[in-house]
Amino acid sequence: MAAFAQSRPEMSERVSFAIVALVLGASAIAKGVYPEAIVTALRFSIRTYSASAGAWLAIVTGGIVAWEIVLACQLLRRPAPSRWVTRATCATLVMFAAFLEWLWSQPLAPPCGCSGLPTGLSRQSEAGLGILRNVGLVLLLAYACRRDGDEKTRAPAATSERGAEQRAFTLVELLIVIVVIGVLMSMMLPGLARARTSAREARTFSDLRQALVVLSQYAGGEREMFPFIGTPGRPDGPLHIRGHTLRTSANGGFWGQASLWASVAVPEYAADLPRKDASRYWNGARPSSESESPPDWLIATPLLLSFSTMAAKEFWDNRWEFADIDRFRGTSWVHLGFPSRKGLLWDSRVGGYTGGPMEIDCRVFTAWGDGSAGFLRASQMDPSLIAKDPYTGFESAIMNTFMGVSGIDRR
Repeated sequence: MAAFAQSRPEMSERVSFAIVALVLGASAIAKGVYPEAIVTALRFSIRTYSASAGAWLAIVTGGIVAWEIVLACQLLRRPAPSRWVTRATCATLVMFAAFLEWLWSQPLAPPCGCSGLPTGLSRQSEAGLGILRNVGLVLLLAYACRRDGDEKTRAPAATSERGAEQRAFTLVELLIVIVVIGVLMSMMLPGLARARTSAREARTFSDLRQALVVLSQYAGGEREMFPFIGTPGRPDGPLHIRGHTLRTSANGGFWGQASLWASVAVPEYAADLPRKDASRYWNGARPSSESESPPDWLIATPLLLSFSTMAAKEFWDNRWEFADIDRFRGTSWVHLGFPSRKGLLWDSRVGGYTGGPMEIDCRVFTAWGDGSAGFLRASQMDPSLIAKDPYTGFESAIMNTFMGVSGIDRR
C-alpha cells in the first residue's frame, strides 16, 4: 500500500507530461498536414506577401513543427524529462500565447492556425481557445513539476548554504509567476494595440487635413488648379518642378506626380507634410553631371495625390482611345462635382491596396474634397466607380475614379 501511495504522484506526473506531449505532437502533425493556416498568420504578422517571403515562411513553419515534435518526444522520456525540456516547453507555450494574443487584438488578422486545421470558428474564438490551451498546458507542466519543488522545500537545511537554497524560488513558483505575467500581458496588450492604432490614425487624419490645406493654398495662386508637374499629352514624359526638369518620370505615368506634387507647393505650407525618400525619383531622372542626392526642392510625400486630378474626365470614362492621350493635363477644383464623395489624397503608409492578396477588408485612408478626412473600406468600394488606367495598370478607388474628379468614390 505504501509503495502504491508513493507511485500515485509519479503516475500523475507522467500523465501530465503525456497530455502536454500529445497536444504538442498532435498540433505539430496537424500543422505539417495543413500548413496554410499558420503560414497565412505568419505572413500577416510580417506584412509581406511576396513569393520569396512565402518560401521563408514555409521553412519557419517546418521549424516550428520540428521543434514541437522534439519537445513532445522529450516530454515522454522516463522517468521524467529534464529540466531544460520543461523550461523550453513553457517558454514555447508562452511565446505562442503572446503571438495568439497579438493576432486576437488585430482587427484584420486571419485565423491563427494554432490548431493547424481549419476549424470553422471565428478568428477571435480560435485565438481565444488557443490562448486558453497554452495557458492550461503551462499550468499542467507546473503541476507535473511540483514534486521537485516540494522535495526542495522539505529538504533539511543542515548548513546555512542549504538554508539559502531552500529559500530560493522553486520551479513551480517561477512558472506561476510566468503564467501570471502572461495573463496580465494578455489583458493589457489589446488596450495598448488599440491605443497605438488610434494614435496612428489620428496622426494620419491630421496629415491628410494639412495636405488639403496645402492643396487649397496652391490652388489659390494657380487659378484653382490642382498641382500638375507632368508633360501635357505625355503620361511617360518628363516632370517639371519649380523651374527644373526631370528628364524622365522616375516612376512612370501618374506615380511620379502622385508622390512629388508637394514639390511645387509654397515651401512654408509643405514644410510640415510627412516625407519619404526622394532618391528613387531623382536617381532615375537626374542628368549624369549632377549629384546623386536629391535637391532640397524635390519633396516626396506618402500622401499621394489622386490620379484623377491629372487627366480630364474623358480619360477616365473606360472608353479609352489613343486620342484621349490629349486629355492628360491639369484639372481644376471647379471640376469637382461631389466634394464630399471624391477622394483627393491617399495615405499610402496605412491601410492597403484594394484587392491585395492578403488584405481582409482593408481601409484606404483618404482626404475628401470637402476638407474632411476618413477611410474607405474595401467592402464599401463599388467596382463600377473605379476606372481602368491604361498606363500604370493600377485600379483603385480614390486614385482611379470613373469620370475623374467629376466622379465619386463612395455612394
